[in-house]
Amino acid sequence: MHPACAAQDAANARAEAAQRSTRGRPAAIHLRAMRFRITSHTGYDAPADAMDQLLASLSGHRSKGRFRKVGREIRVVWGSEDGGWDRPERRELEREQVLDLIRERCREESSLSADWYAVGPLD
Repeated sequence: MHPACAAQDAANARAEAAQRSTRGRPAAIHLRAMRFRITSHTGYDAPADAMDQLLASLSGHRSKGRFRKVGREIRVVWGSEDGGWDRPERRELEREQVLDLIRERCREESSLSADWYAVGPLD
C-alpha cells in the first residue's frame, strides 16, 4: 500500500473511533459538563456497601447526569444546558443539584441516608 493511502486510512480510522465514542450522547453534556465525586462523608458511619447501594439507586434514575464507580467513590458527569453562567457559580449550583438528587433517592430508598455522602468537584 502506498504510504499516503496508509496515512489516510489511519486518519479515517481515528475519526471513526472518535465519532463512535460520542455517538448517542448530546454534545452539550461533553462541552459544558461539570464533574463531581461522591464520597463517604467522614462524619457518619455508613455501611461498607453504601456507595454500591447509592450507585444502584442512581443508575436507574433518569437525569442529566452519568454515574460510575471508580475505586471507593462515584464519579458524576453532570451536563448543563446553561452556557452563560460563571463557572464557579455554575459548579456550586450543579453540585447542589447532585446533592438534591442524592437526597431524593435516599428518601425513596429506606436503606440509604443522605448524611453518608459528600459531593465535591472533580476538576
